[in-house]
Amino acid sequence: MYLHLQINQVHDENSISRQKRAAALPKKSKEDFLLLLGDADDRKYPIYMTGPLLHTLCTAVIDLDEQTLSIIEGNPKKGNVSHVFSISPGEVKSYHANLPNAV
Repeated sequence: MYLHLQINQVHDENSISRQKRAAALPKKSKEDFLLLLGDADDRKYPIYMTGPLLHTLCTAVIDLDEQTLSIIEGNPKKGNVSHVFSISPGEVKSYHANLPNAV
């Protein structure tokens, strides 16, 4: 559900519930955002979805301070970073992150 983009969209119960839950959670640090994106406390409309119809496949984290793009497999709460890409101007690097909690 877009909050700031002025387009026609459907405001369904799923989107509204997930937006309300996200609004109630803290958002002061990268860890807070990962906890938010991994939240599954609302069993009917979780932010992090594990089925049966909808699944969160991965989470992308863009860190402007570190100038990286990280791909997290599984629930972001667990911080299992699978790939990290440099987004530094003039530098193109990527590496496979095997470290647990390497966010």
